[in-house]
Amino acid sequence: MDRSELLSITEESCRYDIDRIESMSKAPFAEELGITLVHVSKEKTVAQMPICGKILNSLGIVHGAATFGLIDHAFCVACNIGCDAVGQSCNVHYYRPATEGPLTAEAVLINDSRSMSDYDVKVFGGGKLIASAVCTGFKLGEKR
Repeated sequence: MDRSELLSITEESCRYDIDRIESMSKAPFAEELGITLVHVSKEKTVAQMPICGKILNSLGIVHGAATFGLIDHAFCVACNIGCDAVGQSCNVHYYRPATEGPLTAEAVLINDSRSMSDYDVKVFGGGKLIASAVCTGFKLGEKR
C-alpha cells in the first residue's frame, strides 16, 4: 500500500505514527502472504489475506501457519502504534478450515498497560469464524 492509501485507512489519532505503520505494512513476510491493511487504530486493526495456492496445505485448505501469520500481523500493527513492541504470547484456537476468502483478521484491544498490551483477534472467512486468539505484546521502550 502506498502512503496515501494508508493514511485513508488510519484513524486520525494514529497518523502521527504513519512512518511505523507504513514500515509494518511492507514487512516482507506480510507481503509474501499478500496481507493488506483495511483499518488501523490502536483499539482495532483489520487486515485481509487472499486465499491462494501458496498458503494451502496438502488438503487444499489454508495452512494454520498462514492463518496465524494473518493473526500475528494484525496484532503486530495494532500493538506497535506509539511504542515498539514484540509478541510475548499468543493462544490460538482454530474452529474450521478456511476455504473461502479473503480471510479477515480483526485485532481488538483488551488491555493496555505500561509494559504490555493484550488483543483479542478473530479471523473470518466466507462469513464464518475461522480462528481466534488472545495475543500479548511486550513494549520495548518509550512512547513515540
